[in-house]
Amino acid sequence: YRSFAAPVKLFDYLGAGKPVLASEGTHAAELAAREGWGWSIPYDTTAIADWLTRAAANPTVLTDKATAVADGRRRHTWRARAQKVASDLSPR
Repeated sequence: YRSFAAPVKLFDYLGAGKPVLASEGTHAAELAAREGWGWSIPYDTTAIADWLTRAAANPTVLTDKATAVADGRRRHTWRARAQKVASDLSPR
């Protein structure tokens, strides 16, 4: 189910303004990469350790993604989602 559904935690992070590190091949990873909210990496301890090492050496990558998250979270509030549904279901 992770190939088509995103965990609620993804949107918790988004609401808190935090970028995400998601497992490659999941809907959450595709969404995070497409929206610029975070990174998609293999579900592997070596890949995670390597990513953490690179991020620690260049912390601006985190602040850059946090900016993208702040921009994106306005489009993914419960209110924004309800308005989208109402718009999609309203007669034209």
